[in-house]
Amino acid sequence: MLFFTARQTIHRERMRMKKIVVTVLVIATFVFVGCKDKPNAQTTSASQDAGTGRELQPSSAHGGAGPAANPHAGVKPQEMATGADHKGKVVSAVNAGGYTYVEVEEKGKRLWVAVMEVEVKPGDEVAFPDSPPLENFQSKTLNRTFDKIILSPAIQVNGKPGQMGAHPKTK
Repeated sequence: MLFFTARQTIHRERMRMKKIVVTVLVIATFVFVGCKDKPNAQTTSASQDAGTGRELQPSSAHGGAGPAANPHAGVKPQEMATGADHKGKVVSAVNAGGYTYVEVEEKGKRLWVAVMEVEVKPGDEVAFPDSPPLENFQSKTLNRTFDKIILSPAIQVNGKPGQMGAHPKTK
């Protein structure tokens, strides 16, 4: 009986050690998985913001400073493809929240286009690629709702190469 009792004791100790090892491995796994960098929720794209109806504005418009606060920091100018889908004359333009809202007259019709802040004035000829318009887009910065507006990645002003680029404050 003494032999049987010693054997049971050894078996219990081994089982206890196995439980401890498994518990430590499970805890270590949770620690390593939980410590991974999570994607920043503020790095959503313009189209996602537009799809949810949220205002499109860089963090610097809210008082943030430096490149970490500016989602356009480090954005390289993008060439606009030749043969833009829309061409017209600027009727009005408003800069707000790091974007320029441009009212364009094209073939007798007026439409709005929003691009990253760019220098444009009434009378300028502009061209920009086609994108599906957003309907009932609310700009909190302008305190206005646009019936339809196109969010464009680039705009060509007076025949100069397409402009899309770093936010003006990052130049």
